[in-house]
Amino acid sequence: MSPPLILMRIAIATLTQETLPVEYTLSLIKMVHESNMSCSFLINRSANITLGRNNQFFEAKENNYDYILYIDSDIVFPEDALKKLVALNKGVSSGIYYGREYPFRPVVHEFVEHDQIRNLVKWGDKPFIADSVGAGFLLIHKSIFPLFERNIKEPFAGLRNGLNQEISEDTSFCIRCRDMGIKIWVDPSIELGHIRKDVVTSKHWEIAKANIEGLKAEQDIQGWMTSDELRWLSEKAFYMDSIVEIGSWKGRSTCSLLENCRGVVYSVDHFLGDKGVLKEIIRQEGNIFPQFAMNVAEFDNLIVMKMSSIKASNFFQDKGVDMVFIDAGHTYEEVKDDIKHWMPKTSKLICGHDYSNDWPGVMKAVDEVFPDRTVVDSIWYKDL
Repeated sequence: MSPPLILMRIAIATLTQETLPVEYTLSLIKMVHESNMSCSFLINRSANITLGRNNQFFEAKENNYDYILYIDSDIVFPEDALKKLVALNKGVSSGIYYGREYPFRPVVHEFVEHDQIRNLVKWGDKPFIADSVGAGFLLIHKSIFPLFERNIKEPFAGLRNGLNQEISEDTSFCIRCRDMGIKIWVDPSIELGHIRKDVVTSKHWEIAKANIEGLKAEQDIQGWMTSDELRWLSEKAFYMDSIVEIGSWKGRSTCSLLENCRGVVYSVDHFLGDKGVLKEIIRQEGNIFPQFAMNVAEFDNLIVMKMSSIKASNFFQDKGVDMVFIDAGHTYEEVKDDIKHWMPKTSKLICGHDYSNDWPGVMKAVDEVFPDRTVVDSIWYKDL
């Protein structure tokens, strides 16, 4: 008679204060079924992430589990993820997931000076060693359990880096592993998803990375938007289904919006310049519209409205677009009029350029309407 089959015992540890998302639950059911392992669930509802993770760790240790698998409740995962990590047979291992906010960087890091972390952006097809990973999908083998003691040496207790800055609980765990000579392995074939309104995957990161590595607008289009301001516009545009840009000039900012917006970008500009410096440039250079058209020719999500700002506003219903970006006339009266006519048309975000001492009319108009506005570089904005 053959001996009874002894299944690997896995403690699956999740922190949540809310109902678990459907996407997470379905992933979990499929993965547990596929694993052919004995899985128990350590659901902790602590609002303190560090305390919750530490309690789950020691519960797994004290109950002699073979592994503890930390899974954040906003992560989705393939059904073979657990089998693959166990097959790696490492003390600490993870798959790859990406941040929920633009630019969706991979949550896989290397340590740099003063124990700060820097995202890795390149790796091969095979499992590799990383300095630090997130605890969103983290497998720890029982051989690691004896290295930590409750209330004395806790795995996820927060540390401070060499600049005296607080370090997250998962990075603190990885620093302790490094200091004890424990390698952290990552299997890149286990691609995880990060739940928000949609599910963030490597595709989100690839799009954002291409934008970071070389914005078309930054490379070859004349204009006054800084690199940081272009990236801010790109980030905001990523979440929008429709955008109106008031004042496009040669298309420097327009391209950043077009490259990232999921839907239509409306470019509103009469291309005759404003009452100041742009009028003089046009007098010297001539008609700039052909240059604008050439710069944006590759995009098929653009609608050009070659007319004044106020006239164009009449074509939109109230709350008919997600975002309005104002960068046309810079006098107090012009900016005040643009805000007045476009504020009712947008549902998520109204913003504009050149909030600086160089343009006191812009500052005065914005401050009167939005005393609680936020400013990034010289971009002002108001979330609605």
